[in-house]
Amino acid sequence: MAEYVDEKVQDGNVLLRVVRKYKNELAEAGNFIRQKTVEQNEQLKRARACIRKIKTAAKDAFYGNSEMLKEFHIGGKSVTTVKGMLTELAYFKEKVSRRLEDLTNSGIKDDDITEIDDCMSSLTSVDTDQENGVLQQQMSAERRLRLLTKLCFVYARKRRYASQVM
Repeated sequence: MAEYVDEKVQDGNVLLRVVRKYKNELAEAGNFIRQKTVEQNEQLKRARACIRKIKTAAKDAFYGNSEMLKEFHIGGKSVTTVKGMLTELAYFKEKVSRRLEDLTNSGIKDDDITEIDDCMSSLTSVDTDQENGVLQQQMSAERRLRLLTKLCFVYARKRRYASQVM
């Protein structure tokens, strides 16, 4: 029983040393993902503000025309995901382009269409960076797990050999 406990303590010490060795790498990956999540949330806020401006102009331009208000998703649920927001931005860009004359009278300018494009490209970029960071963190964790498994196997083999020799 004492030998079994000693082996477990040795395994624990080996694992602890390896985790301490890769501690900085683990922290960097987590910080990178948190930073990208913050940037992503900022871009989502910016996109929501852009859509809100278009919806406000559409309410003004098409007041009383329920068909047109539905086309501009007025009264519907707001989008919360990045992929949904990208789809929504593309939809609004197309709608604004079609109804630009009516919306221009309500305060929409060419800069607002450019803002939609900027929101789409920056949101796509930040989302891709974050997804790559998550993938990199998963790959790093899998690599560490493989190394730890191999290391534990080597130590177990050495212990078996040592016990046979004695």
